Amino acid sequence: MPNHYFILKAEVDHKVCVITEDAEGVVPITDHTSGRTLKGIYPENAELYMDEDHSGMRLLDFVANHLTYLIVSKKVKQVLQQEGVDNIEYWPVLIYDQKKRLASSDYCILNVLGTVDCLDHENSEYDRSILDPARIQHFDKVVFHEDKVPEDVKIFRLKDREAMIFIRNDLLDALKKNNLKGFEVLRVGENVFI
Repeated sequence: MPNHYFILKAEVDHKVCVITEDAEGVVPITDHTSGRTLKGIYPENAELYMDEDHSGMRLLDFVANHLTYLIVSKKVKQVLQQEGVDNIEYWPVLIYDQKKRLASSDYCILNVLGTVDCLDHENSEYDRSILDPARIQHFDKVVFHEDKVPEDVKIFRLKDREAMIFIRNDLLDALKKNNLKGFEVLRVGENVFI
């Protein structure tokens, strides 16, 4: 049975916790989306704060945010480890509520290491960045050369757009089977706007 791939992202629901600002000292966006290790860069006791403009305080397994972090619960980490996913760093984060009280210390920023060069440029639909024409700004459709995705890779970053994280169908099934909440997926090959 062939593998299928999906774009993985936290679901934005303003009834639950949303993080829109990072705290002092948290890793710059270009570092945590590059696919490189954050060792030596990531701060101890990193703090994130719930958005004061959103009343939601409930923390799901995937935490919605506008920072391009993939913030996940310990339960997500356990599922990924049970599934043999080993190309990830887990960096602990403290999440504070709108009144600056500690809401949880059971979350981490998931850093997927490495990238996979598998984009089918001919059949994908995308626009390049005006500032950096070598970079893809957004996709209307993502298509892969699936034979270029290594067999043992269940989660990865796309070389052409490292901030995007992709998962294989068997890993998606494990996330669903474990009743994890707060994520959504977009199937590779279908029309998207991301």
